[in-house]
Amino acid sequence: LQWISAHDDVAGNEQADTLGKEAATGKAQPAEYCPLLLHDLCCPYNLPKLLYNKAAVCKEARQRVSLQWEAKWKKSTHRAKLERVDPGLKVGKY
Repeated sequence: LQWISAHDDVAGNEQADTLGKEAATGKAQPAEYCPLLLHDLCCPYNLPKLLYNKAAVCKEARQRVSLQWEAKWKKSTHRAKLERVDPGLKVGKY
């Protein structure tokens, strides 16, 4: 075991960093490219456990909830009333 600096442009470190970033953003390898043995090891969203990434699943869940909320907000009578008071109203995170 040997300590190496994370910022020394070591090829293995750079590749691991790139793959980690891809997994964190949900760009991991699709299940069909995994060995058949791993296809039965499923987690939520039918992804192999090998590809399961908490950050990516949470991001997807937030996006799904946000889209559902936007659809309900567009139909809301409260939205219509608030837009009459402030037509440029933007609802976001607080």
